[in-house]
Amino acid sequence: MSSTTVAPDAQLHDVNARDTRADEVCAAEGYTKEGKDGRTIRLNDKMAERAAGVLIAEAVAEGTDERLERALTREKLYEKVFPHGPRCDDEDEIEREVADLLAGLVWTFVQPSHTGRVQVALGSIAGATDVLLCRRKIGNVSCVYLTRDHEMIMEDYMNPGDEKMVRAGEKHRKDAELAISRQRGLETRIRQELEATAAKTAAALGVTPALGSGRS
Repeated sequence: MSSTTVAPDAQLHDVNARDTRADEVCAAEGYTKEGKDGRTIRLNDKMAERAAGVLIAEAVAEGTDERLERALTREKLYEKVFPHGPRCDDEDEIEREVADLLAGLVWTFVQPSHTGRVQVALGSIAGATDVLLCRRKIGNVSCVYLTRDHEMIMEDYMNPGDEKMVRAGEKHRKDAELAISRQRGLETRIRQELEATAAKTAAALGVTPALGSGRS
């Protein structure tokens, strides 16, 4: 069985060609400016503003049926932010790579975190200051949408973060139990450290832990 090795120079050429073409696509949509050194600078904030506008216009869902109908996939959002750009299924390899690169860039703007570019932008857009950007898998495909619906906010915005913290806590506890099983003399110190970590976590969350609290 033989394999084909691509020379590093050829790989670099392909990357340069892709990036040059990506700059051209961004420029065509008005998402670039020229830097002092003459280089092209991509205006990520402008792309994020466009993504926010698309979501406000087309992806606000106030119920689970609307969520199914209006949530946008990574590729669909890219196509709306770059209506004249290459498509992810373009026949040309470089065009496909450019589309994938820019689709990935736009997708980073719709992180549901409080620091996500679009999430932050929504807080200063008239008529959108009470919506939350949420992501979830629909048909096993990651999608993004906006909502004011309390149940969907809890399900798609709050619960994923809750579950991530619980998994991290369980891992930390099991790591601690392993250390205790091998060094019994450290048990008291390790349990004190776990209690201190729990207290710091509660403080970071802005809550007071209560025995027996939590969802079942």
